[in-house]
Parts: sequence; structure tokens; C-alpha cells
Amino acid sequence: MARHGGEEFAVMLIGIGRDGAERWAEELRSACAARTTTFGALEKQVTISIGFTVATGGAIDLAELMRIADRALYVAKSRGRNRVVYGAPPSQSSPKPRPDSYVFGCAKGVCARCC
Repeated sequence: MARHGGEEFAVMLIGIGRDGAERWAEELRSACAARTTTFGALEKQVTISIGFTVATGGAIDLAELMRIADRALYVAKSRGRNRVVYGAPPSQSSPKPRPDSYVFGCAKGVCARCC
């Protein structure tokens, strides 16, 4: 996991396919949504939106995969936030899980003061 800029973070999971990545992202989203944080006298729920994509085998164009995951993140936000959205790479309509698969994701936290 690494900070990708602003309030965005990028995660790369190795050896996991789309279904596993979606479960992982949904568990993370759900765990965040179950928390609250306090800002002065206000107590607010913490939520995140997650966009992700999967690359299986072959050469990996990291920049393109990050763009796809980032677009999926903004789709998640436009659909009401606090959700997980998969962005399919143009050449992979339904990637199969393989030991050499990589998952790239972007997540953005949502709270009262920022989003």
C-alpha cells in the first residue's frame, strides 16, 4: 500500500484474481464504514470508495492499470460513494485468477471535511 496523492492510496495484491480482490476490497470498505471518527463535537462515519482492476500474466503496463483503477474509483464516487467498482482492462473482459495475477486499486476516504 502506498499513498498515491491527496487522499488516495494504491494497493497491489499479487496472486489474487478479480473475485478475491473484490472480496478484499469489500471487506476493507465494510470495516471502514463500521467506524466513526470525531471532529470536535461531531461524530461522523468513515467511508471509502474503491476502484480496482486486475492484470493476469504477460507484460504489465502499470500506468495504464492505475488509470483504469482510478477511473473505476471515480465511477464508485459518482454512484454515491462508499462502494467498490471493478474497471476491466480493454483486453481482459473477465480475467481468470492465476498465481501471477496482480490487482491494482485506488481508494479514497470520504469524510465530512474532505469529499
